[in-house]
Amino acid sequence: MPWVRLNTQKRKDGREVTYVQIVRTYWDKTVGRPRQKVLCTLGRLDKMTEDGNLVSIANKLLEAAGKLEAMQEAEAHQMGFWGPSYLFFRLWQDCGLKELFDKLTRRLKLPYDLSQVLFELVLQRMVESGSKLGWFETFRESHWFDWQGAELHHYYQAMDVLIRHKEEIEKYLYFKDRDLFTPRPSLVFFDTTSTYFEGSRCELSDYGYSRDRRPDREQVLIGVALDERGMPLYHQVWEGGKVDRDAFLETVRVLKGAFGVQRVILVADRGCVSTGVIEWLEQEGLEYILGMRLRGFRRAEEVLCRAGRYSEVRDDLLVKEVKVDGERYLLCYNPQEAEREARKREEILRGLYEKVREGKALVGNRGYRRYLKPQSFEIDEEKVRKEARYDGKWILRTNTGLCGREVALAYKDLWKVERVFRELKEVLALRPIYHWKERRVRAHVFICFLALYLERYLMVKLGEPEDWGHSRVVRALKKLKRAEVEVGGRRYRVRTEIPDETVELLRRAGYGIPPRVEVV
Repeated sequence: MPWVRLNTQKRKDGREVTYVQIVRTYWDKTVGRPRQKVLCTLGRLDKMTEDGNLVSIANKLLEAAGKLEAMQEAEAHQMGFWGPSYLFFRLWQDCGLKELFDKLTRRLKLPYDLSQVLFELVLQRMVESGSKLGWFETFRESHWFDWQGAELHHYYQAMDVLIRHKEEIEKYLYFKDRDLFTPRPSLVFFDTTSTYFEGSRCELSDYGYSRDRRPDREQVLIGVALDERGMPLYHQVWEGGKVDRDAFLETVRVLKGAFGVQRVILVADRGCVSTGVIEWLEQEGLEYILGMRLRGFRRAEEVLCRAGRYSEVRDDLLVKEVKVDGERYLLCYNPQEAEREARKREEILRGLYEKVREGKALVGNRGYRRYLKPQSFEIDEEKVRKEARYDGKWILRTNTGLCGREVALAYKDLWKVERVFRELKEVLALRPIYHWKERRVRAHVFICFLALYLERYLMVKLGEPEDWGHSRVVRALKKLKRAEVEVGGRRYRVRTEIPDETVELLRRAGYGIPPRVEVV
């Protein structure tokens, strides 16, 4: 038990000063006798008696010293990152995923917590890359969560349950926030990507058009449909040789049948458009908004030359509607982008004129060849004038009844699809896939889809901030850690200090700051 000791020391000037200390006596086995350990020094006795009753002060400090002694004997049982699991599990609950999987657990009478196991797998996609075995053995220990005894084989059992209930889960996420007064999406973005395999062959894998520029590898094709907010609605995995238009047609049928979406408009970039694709869309009676190539597009000059006034959509977007032989086009113009492209061309031409005077070879530079006469070192001024007409402009073709403003803004929102696939592959680590059975490959992609859903849900809550991407979110959350300690026979969970950046993130997401200490 701690006790108070008066320690008198003689100073250099000859005066004696008495200090009040809290000490504890313990048995030192090394020397075989009792010793005293100073727990803390309270201050000078003369100063303390000036402030109040010494006995009262000493009693209060003895109580504090008892707690201090207990803390010195505290044992830490667990320590790990807490921020990612804290925030993402709150999102998991808000999205209704915990409630859904809890119902499935009870309905299927599963011997494990399906919601917990699937959340672990989704959390891994969001914060760490690697295999599920690696997560279970290593990374799982470094992230704080109430794991409650899930085993490795539960991961694979949960994946099988997940893929068997794919349609039910996606429809649940789609309809949970929609009622008679909530309109269904009028615009659905759809696109495909591919991911290839290393090593063993998958039952779904096949050779096809590779978006990863790896035609030497077998792959699978993945399609994702998004609503206007960029929230994932539906996804599918096909064999690697599946044709994009067949995948799109199948997706349209699912969205109209299972989801009841009355209107699906294909919004596609220039790289996906061809005469055959347009003819197919027209024959199927499907609506579309397509970006057309300025260079090499046979009607580009006709669209560019048509007279008419631009309508302002916003400061950086003007549109002019043009019809050519019954086909509807929109000529879009961005004044700021036009200025940037003009400055860039002037820099290229300055370098080009200099190299032409010096007689240097320019064949290997594609940027230079655009302005040269064929098989010549002379600058083609007509080509320069023609390129200047393209500055800040692009052409859209559509058969929808949307006004020009809606068409232009829908196409500008195509970045949402591009961002989705970039996050799937880079941020959420879709590849590598450590599975070779068809159902497990599909389940792995579904887990990435759920991780993407949570990520997009968070970004919508944050208001789509340009300064907050997924990587920054995870870095900020990892700064919040938690430890479980045992003091005097009782267990406490103690969090670390929360940096300002993490506080800002939690508050913008609408969640409070977690308490510093919790009693287990």
